[in-house]
Amino acid sequence: MSSPQRCPGELEEEWSGAKRVCLRVQHEDLTTEPKAATLECLSVDMESRDASNEVKHATVGSSAASLGATGVTKEAFVATVESKATTMESTVVGAILEDKNATLGVEESSNIQVSVIIPVYNGAKWLDECLQAVLEQDFRGTLEISVFDDASTDNSRGIAESWRERLRMRSVTMVISGHNTEKPRGVGFAKNKAVAQSSGRYLCFQDADDVMMPQRVRLQYEAAVLNPDTVVGCRVRRIPEGSTERYTRWINTLSPEQLLTQVYTSHGPTVVMPTWFCSRHWFQKVGPFDEGGKGVPEDLLWFYRSLRQGGGVIRVDECLLIYRYHEHAATHSVLEETIWNLRVDFLEERVLGQWDSFTIWNAGKQGRKLYRSLTSTNQKKV
Repeated sequence: MSSPQRCPGELEEEWSGAKRVCLRVQHEDLTTEPKAATLECLSVDMESRDASNEVKHATVGSSAASLGATGVTKEAFVATVESKATTMESTVVGAILEDKNATLGVEESSNIQVSVIIPVYNGAKWLDECLQAVLEQDFRGTLEISVFDDASTDNSRGIAESWRERLRMRSVTMVISGHNTEKPRGVGFAKNKAVAQSSGRYLCFQDADDVMMPQRVRLQYEAAVLNPDTVVGCRVRRIPEGSTERYTRWINTLSPEQLLTQVYTSHGPTVVMPTWFCSRHWFQKVGPFDEGGKGVPEDLLWFYRSLRQGGGVIRVDECLLIYRYHEHAATHSVLEETIWNLRVDFLEERVLGQWDSFTIWNAGKQGRKLYRSLTSTNQKKV
C-alpha cells in the first residue's frame, strides 16, 4: 500500500559548487523492473532532532544504542531532554525496555505499548498468515491489533473476527471495525480509522498482504523509544523471490545519510510504508494520512510532512518484513507522473528555492523534463 516502485531512471545529483547542482541519468530501460533514483552528497541540513522544537538532544547512558543486526541494546537507559522550553512530561525519562510500563509520557493513560495498524481491503487470501505472524512476535510488552475493513467484498472481516479468541489467550487485544458502503474509501482513510480506534503509545504499520518476522515489533519498538520523533523502517525480503530485485536492494542498502538525501529523487519514502513504526505522539503531531483515495500516494505525502516538521528517518538493519509483490497491490494505482510532480515540488521547496542559480547538466530527456516541471522562478535560475 505504498507509493509506486517503478523508477524512470537512476538519477544522481552531486554538488559542483555552493549554488550548482549537476544531474546525471543512467540511460537504460527500467520499464520491467524498478530502479531507485539516488541523490548523493546533497548538503541540505535535514537533521531531524536539530530542527525539532521538542527534543534538542537525547543522551543515552552506558548502554549504547545500535541499529545493527541485534537492534538497540535492551539494558535500561536514561534519556535527558535538553530543550530549554519543552519537556516530554518530564526532563528525565527512565525506561526499562522489558518493562510493560515503559513510557515516554505519550498516551500515558493507555496500558498498551504497541498497536499494530492493519488496514484491510479484500485481504482474505493473506490475512491468516499476517495475523499468525503478529501472534508469534517475541515482544514482551503489551500488544494490540487494530483492523479496519475498507468495504471488503470477500471474507476479510470474518477472518479477522475469528482470531479474537486466539489472540486474547496470548494477551493480545484486538479492535475491529469497518464500513459496508459500495466503494472503499482508500488506504489513507482505512489507516486513519485503524489508528483512531487504537490505543497504543507506538504504532506499527502492517499491510494485510505482508508478514512480519518474529522480532519486528521488539526491535523497532526499541529503536522508536530512543527516537520518538522518527519514522523507523527495516530491511525486507521480497516475495516472490527475485521480484523487483533492484528496488529491494535499494530499500535494504541506503546509508543513514541517503535515507534523508534521496527523498528528493526516490519514487516514494526512503523507508517503505509497510515497514513504518513510530510513536503515536509523532504521528499525531504530523497529522493523519491524506484521504483522497485511489491514486493518492498517502504515504509519500505524510512522509514529506514529517520531514518538514523536523522528523527523522532511520532503519533497523535487519530483515523484519516479508514484503509481498502482486498485481492487486494498492501501490499500482498511483501514477508515476503524480509522484514526479510531488517530488519536484519538494525539491524546489527544500533545495532549489534556496539557491540563486544552478545547472542541470548532462541529463538528456530527464533533465529537460525536470526543467519544464520547474516554476518559472526556478527556471530563470538555470
